[in-house]
Amino acid sequence: MRRTRNAALTYGFGEGNLLRATEVGPKRIALTLRGAELGTLTLSIPGRHNLLNAMGALGMALSLGVGFETAAAALAGFRGIARRLQRVPAKQSLRVFDDFAHHPSEVAASIAVLREGAAGRLIAVFEPQLHSRVSRMALRFAEALSAAELSFILPVAAHGESARGQDGDAALKAAARSLALSAVSVSGRAELLVRLQDNLRPDDTIVVMAGAAGTVWPVGWAKT
Repeated sequence: MRRTRNAALTYGFGEGNLLRATEVGPKRIALTLRGAELGTLTLSIPGRHNLLNAMGALGMALSLGVGFETAAAALAGFRGIARRLQRVPAKQSLRVFDDFAHHPSEVAASIAVLREGAAGRLIAVFEPQLHSRVSRMALRFAEALSAAELSFILPVAAHGESARGQDGDAALKAAARSLALSAVSVSGRAELLVRLQDNLRPDDTIVVMAGAAGTVWPVGWAKT
């Protein structure tokens, strides 16, 4: 156990970490290792949690003898994975992201990451999954969505589950009302696009959190 503790390389933003981020931007960090300047790490993916993940990978690489410049270049070239805050094509200056967030904590994390780089409003498009989950966590979903300036909520994707006795749509609407959430319930993708055309501004950032990847693609081309 003593040998294991001595071999550990702690990492993070606090002073007590051996591998420490001393200067933090949206996608860039200056790093020190045991108090000595190590260099700068630049990522193509946003978010504090992604910076921490990158630091963990970097610490492992350094422990295995990989040089800092080599490891940093590899991390800089990582573009993320599909449907995890994946940026998709959009017209004008709209920023549109596709994300598979389907739990309140994931919804909150995705909105928080995009908030860091949003020039204008942050708009959430959310397709809840499963009536049983949504009815049980309706208030938590509404609280997570409240960090966006505006939310469009699609019907619950039931995936064969009955809404009888656990109507997720009704529960989420009630939770949104209780928080005075700025949210619009839409009947489907066609109505969603119409509503977006009436509401979008050129500097908006949109995150589409849905079970089906096809939901996101028309969003970035809605008229502004």
